[in-house]
Amino acid sequence: MNRRSDISSGTISLLIARIIYAINWFNIGSLFTFISKEFNQDVSYLGQLSGFFLLGIGLFQIPGGLFATKFGPRRSAILGILLSSIAVIISSLTTQIAVFVILRFIVGLGMAFFFSAGVTLITTYLGKQSEGTGIGLLNSFQAIGGIIGIFGWILVAEVLGWRLSLIMSGILGVAIGLTMIFLLPVETQVRTTISISLLRKLLFSRYLVSLGVILTATQLAWGLTVSFFVFYLIDRMKISPEFAGIISSIPLIVYVFTSPITGKIYDKSNNSKWLLLIFSIMLGISIMMNSIDNLTAVILSAIFVGFFATGGFTIIYAITRKIESTTLTQGQEYATLNVSWINGISLMGISWVPVVFSLIINQAGYSIAWLIGGAITLILTIPILALSSRVFEKTRIN
Repeated sequence: MNRRSDISSGTISLLIARIIYAINWFNIGSLFTFISKEFNQDVSYLGQLSGFFLLGIGLFQIPGGLFATKFGPRRSAILGILLSSIAVIISSLTTQIAVFVILRFIVGLGMAFFFSAGVTLITTYLGKQSEGTGIGLLNSFQAIGGIIGIFGWILVAEVLGWRLSLIMSGILGVAIGLTMIFLLPVETQVRTTISISLLRKLLFSRYLVSLGVILTATQLAWGLTVSFFVFYLIDRMKISPEFAGIISSIPLIVYVFTSPITGKIYDKSNNSKWLLLIFSIMLGISIMMNSIDNLTAVILSAIFVGFFATGGFTIIYAITRKIESTTLTQGQEYATLNVSWINGISLMGISWVPVVFSLIINQAGYSIAWLIGGAITLILTIPILALSSRVFEKTRIN
């Protein structure tokens, strides 16, 4: 097998892994109606499951990035998908509420090792001039997995039960992880040393910290939508689980088709700073639309969230991959860590949101909760204005 076919098979296996990764991320939200009945829990338990999952994936972004830097993104991606999938299988067997929460934390931990490594691998396979397109493609396949996880897993759970549905998604993850061992091209050179001084500069870089805060806005809006939409539609709007699954899949369906387009727009854009600002503001407004408590407004919100979330994810990850400076990375050798750090900031930054959001729902209702969620999203977009345009337009910041 030649180098080109190695890369092609590696790219395909990586994209399939991204689908299954997303299934195991998003299916908990769609299965919660069944889980809540068995465990006799309300929406606050969904907040705990989502919060600890996000905490796990956030806290281990940097350890995952360090592992990828030292041992290679290939090994990190394989380890991450296997660990998260095994934790999903074990979680399907537990009868203890607290154990389930801990296992969701471990699922997040494994996904932290997969995420930034996957971004690095896809951009390496597709080349330096197609970074936005590559990230957009990877995000599109995650959205496909999300659609399957949200809508498809409702149907699977109705037939097999939620426990068997989790076993199925976990086995799929283990299977693709083992397949990746044979299909992902072996790196010709794996880094074995990590510069502590450069790592320290990376962690305290105002550029990366600012980008992490900006990314938090997108993560917050997207996380609330994919985590709470199904239960919101069933609990508040009183519609069937199947119809709720269809509506909740709309953001992901829109994301599938628009993410590569946004990537292309970024690759060709001369003013990505303002492009990102517009996308972020519209995302916050889209979340607020759910407070109208009308099915038409909810469907429009779903469409808008799917489109405007592509701006935050695609543009920020692409910018972060390209940043290099005497105060940051040198020669792109720490690109995986760049992505890990901003992703860690954003995910840890919203790990408390599902818990608080569910408490607000219980105390003040869904409308107030959606308004507050949208308002926080808008506030977190402010650092875009403070960053120099050079961060967005150049590959080197002096």
